[in-house]
Amino acid sequence: MANKYRISLNVAGLTVSVNPVFDRLSIQEERPEGEAFLRSKLDTELTFHRGDFDYLSGLTIDQEVIIYVEQLQNNGSYEVKYTGVFTKTDCTWNEDDKTCKVKPRTRDDYEKILQGLNKELNLIDLMPEITPVSYVKKPVIQAYLFDSDVVANFQQGNYWETPVIASNVNAVTLVNDYYFAVGSDFIYIPGDETLSPDVSGKYSVADGYREDGLYRLVNESGKVAIEIAATGVNVYEGVTGEAFINAGNWLAPAGLLTSLTSSSAVQGFRISVYLRYYTDKTNIAGVPTFDVPENDIVSSNSNYTHVIGLNADNIKPYAGHSVTPTPFGKFSESSENFANEYFELYPSAGSEAVYPASKSAWQYYSLWFQFDSFLTTIEDAYSTTVTLTDAYQLHDVIDAYLNELAPTITHSNTADYSQFFYDDSNNPIRTKLLRPLLTPKSNVLVGNYDQPAKKAPLRFGELLQFLKDFYSVYWFIRDGMLILEHIEYFERGGSYTTNQIGANLTTDLEPKTAKAWGYRTNQYTYEKTDMPERIEYNWMDPQSPVFEGYPIEMLDNRVDKGNVQGRNFAKFSADIDYISTAPDEITKTGFVWMETEQQGQGFFVPTAPITFEGLNLNIQNGYASLTFALDEYQKYQLPCTNVKINGEVTTAESVIKTKIQEVFFPMNPVEDNLLLVTTGIGSGKLKTREINLLNGIVKMILKHDQ
Repeated sequence: MANKYRISLNVAGLTVSVNPVFDRLSIQEERPEGEAFLRSKLDTELTFHRGDFDYLSGLTIDQEVIIYVEQLQNNGSYEVKYTGVFTKTDCTWNEDDKTCKVKPRTRDDYEKILQGLNKELNLIDLMPEITPVSYVKKPVIQAYLFDSDVVANFQQGNYWETPVIASNVNAVTLVNDYYFAVGSDFIYIPGDETLSPDVSGKYSVADGYREDGLYRLVNESGKVAIEIAATGVNVYEGVTGEAFINAGNWLAPAGLLTSLTSSSAVQGFRISVYLRYYTDKTNIAGVPTFDVPENDIVSSNSNYTHVIGLNADNIKPYAGHSVTPTPFGKFSESSENFANEYFELYPSAGSEAVYPASKSAWQYYSLWFQFDSFLTTIEDAYSTTVTLTDAYQLHDVIDAYLNELAPTITHSNTADYSQFFYDDSNNPIRTKLLRPLLTPKSNVLVGNYDQPAKKAPLRFGELLQFLKDFYSVYWFIRDGMLILEHIEYFERGGSYTTNQIGANLTTDLEPKTAKAWGYRTNQYTYEKTDMPERIEYNWMDPQSPVFEGYPIEMLDNRVDKGNVQGRNFAKFSADIDYISTAPDEITKTGFVWMETEQQGQGFFVPTAPITFEGLNLNIQNGYASLTFALDEYQKYQLPCTNVKINGEVTTAESVIKTKIQEVFFPMNPVEDNLLLVTTGIGSGKLKTREINLLNGIVKMILKHDQ
């Protein structure tokens, strides 16, 4: 009778049969940490003796030994169930007993890739195919709120802040040295209809009148008052000798004005906002621009070389307030009205192009910038298309790494390699047809570069980790192909639409008893893992708010308070506009990640319509923003059902499987370990599988929905 198994060694192409001793002969399949694929290992220590010992002892110390474990099949042939490898240095030698013990390492398609994940390589040297990609470089409107420490930046559909680096900032240098112009200058009294009378609003610096002409700020006998403009009757008065506006710090209040007819009191603020265009054009609307000052108010760069002042009264103050939390922060505790309440969204921000201005300086009121039709016309007229001639498509980068690390494994841009990234017609999660590209960051930092980056160090593991953390996309190998799919594909057994079942233990019958193999196996436990309170994401560099996004928060009683899971995009940034305008904030190494559309033979970076904090924005490369990714890709396989994503309470599309079931089967019912197994509990995903080659029993640990 033939043996149920046989073991052989191959050294330098020569195969010999061996007969090691072992306690058991089983193959264990389990997932490496953080991966979606199952990998086999021989869960057995083999002991070689007699002639096998002599044979191994006679090898050189660095000689590679390949080991094959085969199992007898019903047709009488043997099938290789495990391939491993070892050298003499992996063995434990006993010269007294003439024994050699070893637990081989697995040799499979994953081996070389896993060994090379942390090997830093210069992507340029790998020579992936080059793909040009174009994006639009828009002029930037820069706004400086007097006495603040940031400059607010605006483009149609986007906003961000950059720090002030100059120390000599005043009304004179802003105009003469930094080429700003006064955009808005007024006195603002925060308040609402709860004031009696309601004197809140904008007042003219020149004559003291409120915008509607009903009230007027006056200085009478050394004290500030608010009078009814038509009658001159005071309704609010300050303290004699006490200033109403803080001339030393315009962002902080000075004195109070109290109502003469009620308990109301108000504070006043001088709001002076200076504006300029930041551009690469030598003129705007026929008016010559100035070279960016050598020592500018913000860090300078080669992308934007000229500036010109902008006279536009587009700043909107607002004192909207709420006791319900909002994304915009809180009023100062020293605010006379609405202390510790939350700033509200500007009323028309959802329908008009109105964006937060100098948000980091908000304490007693909020400021908003209106990007009107005139500014839109200017932006459209003075934008420039920039073509990066040295960018790389994702599939070309992966293929280049595989050629270096594992030449027998392939990857290409067809649906066979990734429905998620490359399938134009059958992609229920990534519904918009986009093509990921990356380029060394220096190609974007250096405006109009003529010498592309020569060094672009990147580990293959860093690229694959980014795909996991940003897209929830995992890799596996099948038939020599490296395949990339979203986590939901694996949870359904290898499909985005319907569960793929490899075995049904509720219908497959045991021959002797005619009962289902799943009979009386419906016992389970729960896998107890720490549920993070939140998942935080971090790009390599600072980004604008839309790209930075929000953490995902778990709203569940089982949450482990203080447990914060971090996902760091260690080598990648995506905010092209921010990178172009704030180079001192950006590290010179790493890559810019772009989501592009194909247009003819070329690729371009589109704008994405994104709603963020109640604002309707159009963001260049916004499909690569965290705000977009969280909504599109990160709602799946979360720890719990109720979550907060992008600041909004919502429901996860799916949650991780934590119900654990152990089942046994007298053969291997699931050749493809991605497929699900149906039991009386449901259709479960393989967590681990152990195949006993001696008795043919298969033990499967399945994970089911909660």
